[in-house]
Amino acid sequence: MLIAVLVVFLVASVIVVYRNKKDVSPSSGTSSSNFSQKTTDNPSLEISDSDTVFFWGSGCPHCTNVEKFIEENNISQKINIKKIEVFQNPEAQKLFLEKVQECGLDTPGVPILYKDKKCFQGDAPIIEELKKL
Repeated sequence: MLIAVLVVFLVASVIVVYRNKKDVSPSSGTSSSNFSQKTTDNPSLEISDSDTVFFWGSGCPHCTNVEKFIEENNISQKINIKKIEVFQNPEAQKLFLEKVQECGLDTPGVPILYKDKKCFQGDAPIIEELKKL
């Protein structure tokens, strides 16, 4: 089962990388400049249980929705969020899969917010969790 999940994840990563090389329009890309500046972009891959980590992928529209919410609601001023891109960084992919497995998720996919040893997957659940801050 884990091998099948890894294959699906890697295929999705290859598709996104291929799309990015074909000059996908900026509207389907990720991150506004303010979000990147106020969060820790490409942080150390060492995370503690108290860290809040936003796993995202380049070209992921659901990730962009979360980033937009974080920026528009000044979430980065309330908590420090480590932002880790997983499609193009093999070490980040390993960490992502460890956290997905730790949370007991059957299907890895971004976006995922890792907070208080819990995973929130998908833009709507992540935004609902962030609204509680």
